[in-house]
Amino acid sequence: MKIDQERVPINLQKRIKDELKKQKISLSSMARKLNISSVSLFQLLERSTMQVDRLWTICLALDINLFQEIANHLDGKAYNPALEEKDKEIEVLEHKIKDLENDVERLKTERDCFKEAISLLKT
Repeated sequence: MKIDQERVPINLQKRIKDELKKQKISLSSMARKLNISSVSLFQLLERSTMQVDRLWTICLALDINLFQEIANHLDGKAYNPALEEKDKEIEVLEHKIKDLENDVERLKTERDCFKEAISLLKT
């Protein structure tokens, strides 16, 4: 299956700039957190691409999860560990239901055998 070259569905650089404004963090302050020059940070935020390592450190510095925001655009499905855990719980419960259904069938068979034995004893 060939995948067309697509851009990340969100503008990471704009999102980072917006977050800096929201948190009232200056570019020079953020650059110090990232241990890079202000010029390097400015250039980074003007490029159309960004290395994963750099994005990771920015996420840590701003305490945001841009990776999740990107993932939210994949097939419209966001990875949600809580939902994954619920899916596992549902699977376990489905197995328990199947076991209980088997028990019910076994008990019905036993009941029918006892009914037949009782009717034979009556005669």
